[in-house]
Parts: sequence; C-alpha cells; structure tokens
Amino acid sequence: MNVSDDVDAYYGLDEETVIYEYDESGKKFPLFISGELIVTELKKDKNTPMRNRYSVIKQREMTNLEINKIYSYFVNPVNWR
Repeated sequence: MNVSDDVDAYYGLDEETVIYEYDESGKKFPLFISGELIVTELKKDKNTPMRNRYSVIKQREMTNLEINKIYSYFVNPVNWR
C-alpha cells in the first residue's frame, strides 16, 4: 500500500514469508522477511536501481483496525468478483 510519495507499507497476513522483488534483468531477489500480522514500512528511491531502491524503515504489529481493514478489502471475496 502506498503511504506517501516515497514510502510503501506491506501488510503481512501469513506466517513468516520472504518478500521478493525483481530487478531490471528479471532476476528475483529478497527484499525483507515479513511476519504474521506485521506491517513493514519501506522507503523507496525511484532514481536508484531496483536492488537498491527499497530500504526497511520499520516493522511493527498490525493494529486491530488495520487487520479489519486489510481483511475487509483484500480477503473478502465480494471485492474480487
């Protein structure tokens, strides 16, 4: 989810998972490890190569409000018909 012009947030719902991205050559590389119900905030620099573009600002537990919002929108099958 885009938080601001240079910050993205990733909401992890499942158990510990490695989050990957692809570089300009199409090669997969790890960005960070996400945990269950963890929010990871990433700072991005659009002017750098993909492998250097993102850096983790912080990771924290999701609030109940965030959990409800994510499940309501992204998991609810009615939104994906």
